[in-house]
Amino acid sequence: MIVFCGYANTDLTVRVPVLPGPGARVQATGVRYGEGGMAANASVAAARMGADARFAGVV
Repeated sequence: MIVFCGYANTDLTVRVPVLPGPGARVQATGVRYGEGGMAANASVAAARMGADARFAGVV
């Protein structure tokens, strides 16, 4: 068994039409929320690869 210790959080991904340059601003065209966190993502990846994985941490 593999135990991943860390945190889980919500990732916020924003879609923009172009990457802004230094000091520039762009208007977002979409926003997406998803589950994330380094330990949480690693435990899910290990489980999907067939490992007996557990997550222990702050949610």
